[in-house]
Amino acid sequence: MKRNIFFAMAIIFLPVLTMAQAINDGPLQTLAPKLGGISITGMMAPISKNGENFLIGQSVVDLSVPVYKNFKTSHPVIFKAGIRYQGLLLSGQSSVGADPYESNLGLNDFSGQNTVGGKTFHSFTIPLSYTYVLSPSKNITAIAAAGFGGDLKKSLVSSDLIYTAGLRMGFHQNRNFKYGITLLYNKTYSGVYVIPIPDIDWTINEKWNLSAALPIRTTLRYMLNSSQSIGATFGLNAGEYRLNNETTGKYLQFQQMSGGIVYDLKLWQNWKINILGAYTMMQKLQSFDNDQEVSLNNFGALKDRKTNYSNQSKSMVIQGGISYQF
Repeated sequence: MKRNIFFAMAIIFLPVLTMAQAINDGPLQTLAPKLGGISITGMMAPISKNGENFLIGQSVVDLSVPVYKNFKTSHPVIFKAGIRYQGLLLSGQSSVGADPYESNLGLNDFSGQNTVGGKTFHSFTIPLSYTYVLSPSKNITAIAAAGFGGDLKKSLVSSDLIYTAGLRMGFHQNRNFKYGITLLYNKTYSGVYVIPIPDIDWTINEKWNLSAALPIRTTLRYMLNSSQSIGATFGLNAGEYRLNNETTGKYLQFQQMSGGIVYDLKLWQNWKINILGAYTMMQKLQSFDNDQEVSLNNFGALKDRKTNYSNQSKSMVIQGGISYQF
């Protein structure tokens, strides 16, 4: 049950976390640069089920801009705004999910009557953060985000909004060790959640670095030289989307937990690319009726939701990204 809560938090929390760590150095893997920048990431996961094959493709664009900053006072401040686009594409040997009577490609439920309900899905999120430095070793950040996800078949309504609000306390033990704790309120299509998220950034020595936002992403890197690193990474990937082309209200939930090897390369001073190869320990593509959601005081109901469609096949994951920091 807790794992499902963490997936729900990951939907919006990733872009917000980056901005909440504005005073810290060094971005978490797969997230947008901290003070300002843009990152573009693509992911592919080939799925095989019932003798048929299809592909889950995901594209993410993160833009983060410091709207206001003042580091000349005894209590520096920084206000950041951004935007995140996340797209999900399902493709295969035929039009995936377009017709319940087509080749199922593993996308039908066991009765053969239901499919995912579409092929392409999109989400947009606008995260905001305001960081105030209390002392050389402490800072506090107010964070917020709003967005929506869906197949864009109908006009946006208020019930389509997903939003987040939270507060993070950050601590600098020393230059090489930083950590924080975020208390986050999150409302998604699957329900409402409040959860603490700890994060750390630890330069162990000149070769090793550990960065984590638990349990969303943990990465241990080894510096090969000044421009290259390789490491082991483990984390979550998630998204929720309204299915507005259905006669009855539904939402699609994509959840992925994977671990693997990541390689980073600095091309020039402000450019960086990364390549990730991983395998999923858990991967779910499921759809639910809109009434299948949980309340703030009933987290246990997540496991009791009834699916219209469910695919839980594991797979390899290949991901690549490029980022520019300013």
